[in-house]
Formats: sequence, structure tokens, C-alpha cells
Amino acid sequence: MAARITCFYDMQADGLSLDDKRSPVQENDIPDIIARFKNPDAEKDRARTEKSFFVPKQEIVDNGYDLSINKYKKTEYKPVEYPPTSEIMAESCAAWRKRSTRQWTNWSRC
Repeated sequence: MAARITCFYDMQADGLSLDDKRSPVQENDIPDIIARFKNPDAEKDRARTEKSFFVPKQEIVDNGYDLSINKYKKTEYKPVEYPPTSEIMAESCAAWRKRSTRQWTNWSRC
């Protein structure tokens, strides 16, 4: 008996704008969905961080038949490095002082 699986696709655009006019737009995932549907063998080794991936039926059963893609999709978080807070505050205060037309006698916060 073949393994039972479900294909998930993280569709972002359907070729129409999201406003009430639903005007045609360039972004459209539907042709890609159709192409992937017609070639399931190319999908079976996809990671869960990709746009489409398979999930075994048993995993869906174990999750109470929850079909929310976010339940199964893995998100890769890339660490972002920021300058120290003191540096950010110094730059912010300097910019504020430069733009300020008022004369302040107490610059204790900046």
C-alpha cells in the first residue's frame, strides 16, 4: 500500500490584487502550483522550508487533522546583528539635535 501524503503549497499570490477591484497583477503562483501538481515525483524530497512540501498522513492525524500550513512549514530565522543601543541612541540624539529649532537647556536624555 502506498504511503498516504498531503501536499502543502504556500501560495502568496493568485494573479489578482488584494483590494476590492481584484485587478490583474504580475505575481501569480497558480501556474507553479499546476506544474508541481503534475510532477509529484519532483516534490517528494522538498524541505519544509520550501514553497511546497509533502506531509505524511499520520502526522496530520497526530495533529488532529489540522491542515494549517504553518503547523507543518518550518521557518528559517536569520540572525540580524544591530549596533549597540548606545550607538543607536547617540546617532538618534545627534540627528534630533541637528533638526531641532528649539533651544534646550537640559540634554540629559540625549
